Amino acid sequence: MLELELTILELVRSIREGNFHLFVEALCKLTPWMFVLDLTNYSGWLPVHIRDLLMLKEKHPSVFAEFVRWKFVVQKTQHVFLLIALHHNHVQENEIIKGDGGAVRLP
Repeated sequence: MLELELTILELVRSIREGNFHLFVEALCKLTPWMFVLDLTNYSGWLPVHIRDLLMLKEKHPSVFAEFVRWKFVVQKTQHVFLLIALHHNHVQENEIIKGDGGAVRLP
């Protein structure tokens, strides 16, 4: 289980540093664990996601170039090592909108 924990920490590090190549590498290392842990949806779709990420360089070089330049994460502060995944940012922004009274109180 230590190997799984270290791989998850590697994935977190890749996001925090905005390192796209390390991100894909960590996802590749996590894939076998999805089968071992019987996580059906992840074991089925994670390989597809990884394949799509690996094909970006050939099929969509401009997107690949942006991802390599940290565009697959969001930097909300000036602090180093505090980048967050896009979906995490989306959840945070939704929370702000829903906050007190929700979206109904927006002008």
